[in-house]
Amino acid sequence: MVYAANKMLTESARKMFDFDPNDTLAQAVGWQSMSEHLGLRGFMAGVFRSVGTGSVGSFSINAATSSTGAGSTVVVSHALGAAPDAVGDQVYLEATAEQIQAALAAATHVSAVVALVTATDECVVLQERKSKALSSGQTADIIA
Repeated sequence: MVYAANKMLTESARKMFDFDPNDTLAQAVGWQSMSEHLGLRGFMAGVFRSVGTGSVGSFSINAATSSTGAGSTVVVSHALGAAPDAVGDQVYLEATAEQIQAALAAATHVSAVVALVTATDECVVLQERKSKALSSGQTADIIA
């Protein structure tokens, strides 16, 4: 079968981040525009523990009024009942556009915000921005 790109890739903008903050303070992973690719229908984030023996201290989806995180406001946060402290542990969150707007009416950007208990730990964070309409080029290969 021939590979046919741009079927599911047109529905959402997905991006993975190597999150190595060298700190234990909560930090935004990467602010994503809510208006790109014909508007936002929802936002999902996942944290995959990749290095270390500490835990994820906190995990939330925040909204902001700029690409620099101005006015950052928590939309939803993960309860983290069972500590995701082993390599390979994964936790997920999602928020609808309505939840984001209710938390911060002037929101223009959204990001996962993660704190690791141990500063030397690392994780991979997936962020997915679900669009209102199909649009080519939302998810693309990124090769350094």
